Amino acid sequence: MRTQSRRKSSAWTHFKQLPPGYASCKICKARISSKGSTSNLSRHLRAKHPTVLRRTQARQEPVEERAMSSTAPAASRTAAPTPCEGTAAPAGATPGDTGTRPRARGAGLTHVVSRPIDPLEQRRLDDALATFVATRFEPFSFVEGRAFRDFVKGMNPNYVLPSKKTLSSEIIPDFYRRTREKVKESVDKAEAVCLTLSRTTTIYMSVTCHFIDEDFQMVSCLLDCFVMCEENIHDELAEQLLRVAEDWNIAAKVVACVSDDADDIVKAIGMTGWPHLPCFAHTLNLIANNGIAAVQPTVDMVKAIVEYVHDNTVAAGKLKATQEQLGVPEPRLKQDCPTGWNPVYCMLSWVLANREAVICTLDFVDHGLPTPSAEEWEDVQLACDILKHFDQVRVQMSEQRYDSASNMYIVRRSLQKLTANKERAGNLRDPVKKMVDTMVQEMATGFHNMEHNHLLHEAAALDPRFNKFFQHQDEEADQTYQHLSHAAAEVPCLHHQQATAEEGEAREENPTRYNRYLVVMLEEFSALTYSNPTTDAMSEVSAFVEEETYLDIQSDPLAWWKARCRAYPRLCTLMKKRKKIAATSVPSESLFGNSEELILEISERLDRMNPRKVSQLVFLNAHTQ
Repeated sequence: MRTQSRRKSSAWTHFKQLPPGYASCKICKARISSKGSTSNLSRHLRAKHPTVLRRTQARQEPVEERAMSSTAPAASRTAAPTPCEGTAAPAGATPGDTGTRPRARGAGLTHVVSRPIDPLEQRRLDDALATFVATRFEPFSFVEGRAFRDFVKGMNPNYVLPSKKTLSSEIIPDFYRRTREKVKESVDKAEAVCLTLSRTTTIYMSVTCHFIDEDFQMVSCLLDCFVMCEENIHDELAEQLLRVAEDWNIAAKVVACVSDDADDIVKAIGMTGWPHLPCFAHTLNLIANNGIAAVQPTVDMVKAIVEYVHDNTVAAGKLKATQEQLGVPEPRLKQDCPTGWNPVYCMLSWVLANREAVICTLDFVDHGLPTPSAEEWEDVQLACDILKHFDQVRVQMSEQRYDSASNMYIVRRSLQKLTANKERAGNLRDPVKKMVDTMVQEMATGFHNMEHNHLLHEAAALDPRFNKFFQHQDEEADQTYQHLSHAAAEVPCLHHQQATAEEGEAREENPTRYNRYLVVMLEEFSALTYSNPTTDAMSEVSAFVEEETYLDIQSDPLAWWKARCRAYPRLCTLMKKRKKIAATSVPSESLFGNSEELILEISERLDRMNPRKVSQLVFLNAHTQ
């Protein structure tokens, strides 16, 4: 009886008390912790039984209002003193006046009775909180901070802010499950997919899926993020890749898998039986880094000057004043960092743009550093001219609008030709000549596998932006179009099947319109017409090659194919299997943004977390931004 009298919460209406600290739901028999309070019980009702909770609240509110309205006048009456013998009434008081202001009926009721938040609104705010945590990979404990709780209370006093345990074990997993179901619906509709594989942190690998949807839009979605050990990485990685493909039901849809050229990763992909394509961005990084190494002494000299100006307040002030006098822009000082060749290119470009201001600044201060000679400044200019083309390719790949494997063919040829022209130009100093020679050799080695890969050639041939350019590659074009004809012949003509099905439905709706002999003749003629898929495929390829439409490089090739999907039904289906092959695994590596400090901070934070939680947060981060 004593325990029963302490249960004031209405939540106990739907729960049965179990051994100390637990309760059993009378509706679904779930076992819930009730240590110290009924917060978990109320949250369970809001999440699992919202309609029952609303009915309970609807029954309680009239009772509470009647209780408040009946007790408020009585309390005011008992609290107010009544005039008696020997007590003077206040001046101006009328007979029967008690000397106190009467309380209005129901006054202050809103401060006593607060309407609980709607369960749907509670879930919406819980999802918003989960999105906030996943976007910045915030620690779960931040929800228990005093300042954050006060902020949330000020924004919505009725919102029940969860504890870090509830956020971690209930809200995040539930939001992950619902988000994953939506993504899986989209992936299930894909005819073919391409996978990209890369390291998310030092110990985590991520798998991203790319495909073209029904509306001819390029779609990329992260599938999974899992931890990898350092021993037998190829065996474990192959097992993980097959597990992911099985979970998402795409094992038979994988056309290619893109990754860097690390031996363990390449071996693991080979064990799955999927074709492997090298990441174009990683190949470019290796080529550019090896080329920069040939002019490293000059780069180090420029780097020392930039670091000195950055760290010395006098030099920085003089540089700014000189830039104002010369009327040159004042871009932010670009420093080198050890993450790749692009920061080196940005630093050299900044120094060239502010060359006069930098020279004047060094003449003004006592720096004690070696300065570049006129020939070395020319070397810096030539190095930037070469790296500029690589930077333009990097920017194009980072935009990821229409970037795919079809671009790799044209970009590879262009870079090789531009760099070879520099080599043939002559009059190059030894450092720059060595840089150009190194990059030409590295491209010949790094692009070798791409040059003989029929998937990349077919992707380029099916891109209407490069159709005419590709036809000029005589031997390669003939072989590629033959491959396309054979591959297209094996593709079922979905357009014809759909048209036949529509005719069948029309005959069922209007049977009197079709003579049975005519139906037999039409079916026999249709069988003869579509009995040779090789002929149909060759006809489609020939018509596609003879297309007179020229697309600008900025045009959308998928929109072109969408408008002609009925004219080229086989090639259109084949295009979806080739055009969506990713050129790079960069989408898998850009989850944490471009800030090096932020990437390191988040990576260290994730490496300390539970792998299952990391997988959920990384997935939500990729699909809720």
